Amino acid sequence: MKIKLNSKICYLIGICNRRKGPLYISTKNNKIMEKFIEIAVNELKIKPDKITIQKNDEFIAYTYNSKITTYFKQMLQKRELIFKYINDYSSNYFAGLFDNKGDIINNHIYFKNIDLNDQMILEKFNIHLKNNNNVYQVLSRNSFIIFMKRNSIKINLFKD
Repeated sequence: MKIKLNSKICYLIGICNRRKGPLYISTKNNKIMEKFIEIAVNELKIKPDKITIQKNDEFIAYTYNSKITTYFKQMLQKRELIFKYINDYSSNYFAGLFDNKGDIINNHIYFKNIDLNDQMILEKFNIHLKNNNNVYQVLSRNSFIIFMKRNSIKINLFKD
């Protein structure tokens, strides 16, 4: 199967943890878990019985597919080119990244451990971050919300 990049796969690239090995997600939000499974099954054609789900204090789901993980790594290496415009691809990618590594605390939006490449892309979009011990506060909150509102589960739960 040849993988064709689309906005849903961009979301999945953003939400998956960037570890070696399986395609992996860990979250406390069951809607995020459902979206991960839906995209993995419908877009990547992963059979549901090939996705392992564990439930402790968080949902953990993973699947082993070297072709998909290699493809995701290649897309991450080219992300400055793929996500260089404010469009549905980049919005979905950063929505996935925020749903994975983001949080909303006291009406402030944060990323935990966002890498330099992603920071630079957000800066190009005039979404500014402030670093405080690898916790990055989004200073351009309204721009960020507008950029991702349609695609992020966590942003849509945000009450201003």
